[in-house]
Amino acid sequence: MILNRVIHAEVMVKRLIIFFAVLVTLSSTSMLMATSAHASSPEICAAVSGSPISPCMNKWNNGALVKSYSPGGSNEKYEIQSLSGGGFQIFDPNTGDCVGDYLNNSGDAKASDFDSCPSSGTAGWGTVYDFNTTGVNGCQRGSGLLYNRHWKGYASGAAANGSQWYLNNVSGNAFCVRQF
Repeated sequence: MILNRVIHAEVMVKRLIIFFAVLVTLSSTSMLMATSAHASSPEICAAVSGSPISPCMNKWNNGALVKSYSPGGSNEKYEIQSLSGGGFQIFDPNTGDCVGDYLNNSGDAKASDFDSCPSSGTAGWGTVYDFNTTGVNGCQRGSGLLYNRHWKGYASGAAANGSQWYLNNVSGNAFCVRQF
């Protein structure tokens, strides 16, 4: 009788050890998946000491306007892609569109995620950028200012969530950004 209880207790201890080992493995896996999901969703944000801070480019309410939001928000998947003829485009891999003049209106400097990309052969208004990094605004290594060739100004928005990004800011009013 006592021997049966000892064997039963040993079995229960082994089951508990296996249970906790599986639990630790699952929680580690979910943490890795969360990190990978963020890393596979690049976003363009202001940068301080190599870390993303507000503002980040955000396709506001999944519409055409690009506004500011905190890092890690939804609708922030943008990529800075180099162009074969020089310069860069800001590409939205979800839609295949690029960030340029609002609704491709050459007279509206509001940033919009609704323009055709230069790489497609039919560049929308305001969709070609230079990435200025050489000591501009005190930008740290790996970050810089997105200079819009059409507006001859910088793409930036205020830090407050919901602030509109514009493509014609002067350098003193623009944030150093990088892709995270």
